[in-house]
Amino acid sequence: MVKDIRCKHCGSVNNYKKGYRKTLHRGKIQKYYCRNCKRFFTNDDGFYRMRNNPNIITMSIDMYVSNLSSRKMRNQLKRHFDHKISHVSILDWVRRYTLKVYQFIEKQGYNLGSSFYADETMVDCEGRKDRFWCCLDWDTRLITGVHYSLAANLIEAQEFLKKAITKGKPKYIQTDAGMFYPRAFRKLFYSNKIGGLSVEHKIQNYIEYNKKSTNKQYPEIKKNQKKPK
Repeated sequence: MVKDIRCKHCGSVNNYKKGYRKTLHRGKIQKYYCRNCKRFFTNDDGFYRMRNNPNIITMSIDMYVSNLSSRKMRNQLKRHFDHKISHVSILDWVRRYTLKVYQFIEKQGYNLGSSFYADETMVDCEGRKDRFWCCLDWDTRLITGVHYSLAANLIEAQEFLKKAITKGKPKYIQTDAGMFYPRAFRKLFYSNKIGGLSVEHKIQNYIEYNKKSTNKQYPEIKKNQKKPK
């Protein structure tokens, strides 16, 4: 009796090896016979019911993650391995196994650094100027949180920062000079200790932020400023 291998049909471990299943690209795959339900099955080694060789699949995913497009990877397989495959199949592999890796990492936990970088970008959607927010760990380059909103304001910034620290709270988060970030930090991370915030806020363009803040609070300064000759 083979241990740790369960029947795909009834879940029994009362089985034994019996023959092979011949495949075009994966060679021979060991078959098992279940004594309980009297049916054959093959073990799930992570590539269950996949037609292509596991080496081809893992290499394609690795090259795609390393910035090689699916079409270029398709051409590489054809040129060097004489293996014809659709670029859509490569994208399907990436989606399928990226999800498996994500689920595995979620169970293992995270080893994040002490510094995050957050930014937002404008998305033109049906004439609207929507915002896509993203935060990543500076050390591991792991995305710690994303957020999509119809506007950029204090409330949306707070929601984004809440999602950004769900995997772990850093020592500081660096952002651009958005006027809504300082208030969002004070509302979420206020502390009565020295420093004022449990998560420090670093502004990338501090000079630009200081100029905007001054002009907003003291508009008469901007009005009276003379242009240099």
